[in-house]
Amino acid sequence: MSRENVLKKVKALKRMKGRQRQAAAEALVEMEYFISANETLGALQWDIEVIRRDDEDSPSAIHSDPLLRKHIFYFPTGFNRSLQRNPYSELHEFAHAWLCENIHPIFSSGKLHNDAVTEALFPQVRFYVNTSLDWFVAGKVNNSQLFSDLDRLHRLHTPEIISRLMWVDPFGSLPCCASIYAQAHRFIGTPISIDGKVGQLAKVFQDYDPFRPSLEAAENLANALLKTTIGHQVKFMKDGDYWRLKILSAEANQESKVA
Repeated sequence: MSRENVLKKVKALKRMKGRQRQAAAEALVEMEYFISANETLGALQWDIEVIRRDDEDSPSAIHSDPLLRKHIFYFPTGFNRSLQRNPYSELHEFAHAWLCENIHPIFSSGKLHNDAVTEALFPQVRFYVNTSLDWFVAGKVNNSQLFSDLDRLHRLHTPEIISRLMWVDPFGSLPCCASIYAQAHRFIGTPISIDGKVGQLAKVFQDYDPFRPSLEAAENLANALLKTTIGHQVKFMKDGDYWRLKILSAEANQESKVA
């Protein structure tokens, strides 16, 4: 849909009332979002389905299905209310979908589904794999929305705050905080001024070009991050219609599937 058609719908919207107008307004904002994302990141070719969530506090999200060649966009009720929107988060999700279509299905959502009998190791590995995928997603976004969000996050994540986060969530906080510092350094030139494991991991990211996404690059980055921390390695493997994430360790039978 062109911007001209959107403007025509805006005029029609002004003549509507009540719930009809609210529903039309949300649909219109969703159209505008797709147009903006298409112009910024490139058009999607697969089918698109939009599902509205009842929870207004839920973030927008996208699930891509490589088998059906379809993207499902989840929008919260009230998506058109500016205070509930996060432009970078929306582009980030769209970039996952674009990379899934154009680079590799492994970028579909960054969510891994565990099939292992022993689950103790999986949560730790999952965070490092997700942050490695997000490094290349950030490279795809790479615009003012990303820069603004990184500047805000970097200012919020002081060493004191990170220490508190590490105490609450030692598994997820380390790779996520390191990713914030790594992206802030790569995309907006902020020095990596934090010591310890967070600073060490943030520097590992710099060895991988975020503008050259691939299955191999994502796997190599994940393994470099894991080598610096918990020591295990992973490998993406084709398994029928799915890509499986295998954890190479003493618990070698612990595997996960990526749709």
